[in-house]
Amino acid sequence: MEDHGKMKKLAAATYVIFFLPFLTMAKNDSFVNYHFKQSVALLISVLAARGVLALLIYWSLGRGLSLFFAFVIWAGFAVGVIYGILNSLAGNTKPLPFIGKHAEKL
Repeated sequence: MEDHGKMKKLAAATYVIFFLPFLTMAKNDSFVNYHFKQSVALLISVLAARGVLALLIYWSLGRGLSLFFAFVIWAGFAVGVIYGILNSLAGNTKPLPFIGKHAEKL
């Protein structure tokens, strides 16, 4: 495992502010780019899930069921962000569950 030093904090910050590496010179760092791709894939998947939920609500899914699915989406996003931040602070390049392997293709 490489020592990424200062880049760990910047990589962790990409899960909160995904465009942050483009404001610094860290956009050329492979470790930061890896976590940037993971955070963008997480954001895209959450936005897609919210879009599907909006369609289901439009088609009269029901208030209780729609709130349940909204909570599941929110909880999945929160777990993904926490998992990504912990991986980046530890210096790991482990993919996020479910979407990480797709993020590597970005």
